[in-house]
Amino acid sequence: MPMILPLDILDKIIWNIRNDTPNLHQLALLSSDLAYLCQKYIFVSVSISELSCGHLHSVIESKPKLASYIQDLRIDWCGRALSDDLLTSLLERIGVAGTLRVFMLSIRMNDNPGEEFPDALKETFIKLVKSCDELRIVRLGDIFYNEFPLQLVTTNPHLDYLGFFYDYQEPHRIFDSVSLPPSSLVSTYQKNNHYLSTLEIGNSSALGVVTTLACDSSVSLSHLRHLILHRGSHDLISAVNVVLTHAADSIAEVSWIHPMVPDSNNNSDEVANLRALSHARSMKIFAWGAMNSFQINQSLREYGLPPNLETFSVVVDPACVFNLYFHPEVAHLLDEGFERILNGRTCRLLRSIRLCIVLGRYDRLQQLLRLRAVNFRKLFPLMHSSGKLEIVFEEKTMDDAIMMLN
Repeated sequence: MPMILPLDILDKIIWNIRNDTPNLHQLALLSSDLAYLCQKYIFVSVSISELSCGHLHSVIESKPKLASYIQDLRIDWCGRALSDDLLTSLLERIGVAGTLRVFMLSIRMNDNPGEEFPDALKETFIKLVKSCDELRIVRLGDIFYNEFPLQLVTTNPHLDYLGFFYDYQEPHRIFDSVSLPPSSLVSTYQKNNHYLSTLEIGNSSALGVVTTLACDSSVSLSHLRHLILHRGSHDLISAVNVVLTHAADSIAEVSWIHPMVPDSNNNSDEVANLRALSHARSMKIFAWGAMNSFQINQSLREYGLPPNLETFSVVVDPACVFNLYFHPEVAHLLDEGFERILNGRTCRLLRSIRLCIVLGRYDRLQQLLRLRAVNFRKLFPLMHSSGKLEIVFEEKTMDDAIMMLN
């Protein structure tokens, strides 16, 4: 099909629909020129799993230039041996291009009991990160803390977000929980300093990661703006306290995914004091399924809340709401906890609590109709009578919600 418009004009038009992947695919089928223009947006963000690896490998092998378009690489691998040669070969191709800005890696070793992390694959990952000096976001599962030299990423002056996340129980939900800086891909996003602004830490790796960062002269925690926590453990508490000694005056936002209080049988008496975060203005708690209200209440009691919070949000999925509906004693615990936060003197600037219910990927209308039938006045009587509980329905997945951690 002959081109009616010049390619530079078409390129600008396509740029405006760069996030509309289905339409980009349709446009790319019309002509070789349009395919060339669309491919750099289609391949800007790539996810690799054990199911998609073979197809993507064959595509990149047939057209190696496509690897140079990849800026956001997310690997979520389970169910097949880690020694897969296709994965190693594919990563080598992407590493040669050196264009990555976002790198996320989740490989669940517990799906293959007794399997060790292959040295060849580990070496491939290290080479990949070394070759990409524009990396801004790096997220790795907890299990990679001992396998991945932190110095590889901390010496990168563009690094903005470093995360080690807990991925044993809910790997698929947590895998997509990154918050991308504005316009971080295919644009002129510029980081104005060499400081880490977002740190995400899970259970087992938390203390090791933070201790290493605190002792690393090439990275500073003193300009940290956003702290993301997963679950709760004594190591996590110790890690948070290390962070507080360096960044208590700079952290503006705290996000906590499934907050938990560590086992009291441990001999440690250390407590993380979130009250020290005097500059934090926003806090979000994420929970799904059978939310443990007791753990959330205990966490808020144990760790406290930043004193100058202006927004406090609890993000849940429909399954969590239905669990509260059918277990009123659980909802009562939350109601009391929320009411205590608002009517106490802990957060004087806080005016309301936002309960954000995010809908699933499928059957959204049915979910919404069922949720509309829930009597929130009866579910949270204390909060409803005070007029300080805000209920919000959002038509996106829990993964999308966590992605909005900014």
